[in-house]
Amino acid sequence: MNIPTLFTFLNLFSGFMAIIAISELKMEFALWFILFSAIFDFIDGKMARLFKTNSKLGPYVDSLADTVSFGVAPSFFIYSFVVSPIGKFTPFFLLPLVYLSAVVMRLARFNVIGEDSQKEFYYGLSSPISALFLISFISLLQRFFPSFLFEKEVTAGVVLILSLLMLSKIEFPVFKKTRKAEKMQIVFFIIGLLLLIYFKYLFLFVAILFYIIGGIIRYLLTRESDE
Repeated sequence: MNIPTLFTFLNLFSGFMAIIAISELKMEFALWFILFSAIFDFIDGKMARLFKTNSKLGPYVDSLADTVSFGVAPSFFIYSFVVSPIGKFTPFFLLPLVYLSAVVMRLARFNVIGEDSQKEFYYGLSSPISALFLISFISLLQRFFPSFLFEKEVTAGVVLILSLLMLSKIEFPVFKKTRKAEKMQIVFFIIGLLLLIYFKYLFLFVAILFYIIGGIIRYLLTRESDE
């Protein structure tokens, strides 16, 4: 086992721990474990480039780990905190399946297109960012608006929008891979982690919301200039 694969399995382990936390209705623990999965997923890519790892098996293992951490875990989160409390079968029961299907398709498309073709932009919202946004949104909704009448309808709308964004052709910026940019990323990561510890999922939700809106605005402006 090489170093990048080790981080891939740490990603998988964190995703599995998130599922356990969700099964015990520990919402905050689940959020942190999925955040750890995203960090490990980010690091394994860095390690693969650093050590120039060229494994045919690596991308497939990485996609399977991502499916668990950013597909199965968030879908189970939707089921446990939004769908299951309903207590009877309704169309909302399809939400976890819709989200999981979108993640699987997003990861499959990433493998087909290849990482080399997505050095500056991702085609569609990445599954880790989508998962973190979804869970931070549901956590905020249930913490600050526990009696919100249209909670399930709003959550359904967010799930559908995220699913469409993952499958869309909207170009979302990739964190630069130059040495100078990587140093800045480390600084922003430390600042972001401190803000996350203090503000918890509120910071995560706001930061990702700006990222998504920025990507959509850039896409629309680019389309207009091309026309």
